[in-house]
Amino acid sequence: MRCFLLFICLAAGAVHAAPRVVATIAPLHSIVADVMQGVAKPDVLLRPGLSPHGYAMRPSELRLLYNADLVVWVGPELETFLMTSLESLPNEVKVLRLSDKDNIHTLPYRLETSSGDGDSHDMADDDAHDAHGGHDHGSESSDKPGVSSNIDPHIWLSPTNAIAIAEAVAGKLVAIDPDNADRYRHNLLLIKDRYRELEIQLRSQLAPHAAVTFMVFHDAYQYFERAMNLTGNVGALHDIIGITPGARRLQALRRTVRSKNVRCIFAEPQFPSNLMKTVAEGSDARIALVDPLGASTASGVGSYPVMMRIFSDDFSDCLAGENASE
Repeated sequence: MRCFLLFICLAAGAVHAAPRVVATIAPLHSIVADVMQGVAKPDVLLRPGLSPHGYAMRPSELRLLYNADLVVWVGPELETFLMTSLESLPNEVKVLRLSDKDNIHTLPYRLETSSGDGDSHDMADDDAHDAHGGHDHGSESSDKPGVSSNIDPHIWLSPTNAIAIAEAVAGKLVAIDPDNADRYRHNLLLIKDRYRELEIQLRSQLAPHAAVTFMVFHDAYQYFERAMNLTGNVGALHDIIGITPGARRLQALRRTVRSKNVRCIFAEPQFPSNLMKTVAEGSDARIALVDPLGASTASGVGSYPVMMRIFSDDFSDCLAGENASE
């Protein structure tokens, strides 16, 4: 009888086990962790400091996906390396693709792709794009991997989008794990309050530098720029990650740095900055590191606001003329 009761208890525990959730990158992992606080800890797929652009998965990471109840990713616009693996997952593994959720504000890339030999594109004059113009979501289901589009995938850099991400994750978790539905809904209410206050604070911090001109490594920051009312972005070094700009483009960028009186050129720790130094040479522009993936912050509960504050500090320090790294 005791063995029978033990079996029943173990079976009940298995039925009510917390869902196993995998988020692809640290910013998403932190948001998911906030939603799941008090229930379980999600896993993160990419190790800190690694870029999802062109990543190659290890067998242990593939096993993590296969053992998950839910996988949260931005979409094929960012984690291209995941498309084949997600298509091969067992049917019981749920996949939440964020880039085509209606409540998440998406923007098209502002730069025309090129071979690297074209003239620079002045993004400050490109206000014609609106939230859903210039790209095609495609015909794929929102929970299935699909064909990449022209969507800028850096959606988490807007705190408003981060709230929408949390809503999408909470909705999935309530469906998967109804026993903890009240906890997920309660956490979502806390997230909304915290992230809204975060956006107000960061916008106030950056307000004195809203029109200061700057240049970026690649066009990854427009969600942040719009959320913070920054209008000074005049261009990006790379149209396409992995394709080195040609001589004509570098010359055009150098002219832009001087003609627009660019104060900061923002590099990223995952990529070399040698070409950015070439573009800045002979000007007063400073080079500073900003990290949209939050590699310097341990992801987890409460980490999304910390990551965004560090990101905002790095922006504001350079735009204000402080702490730039040459």
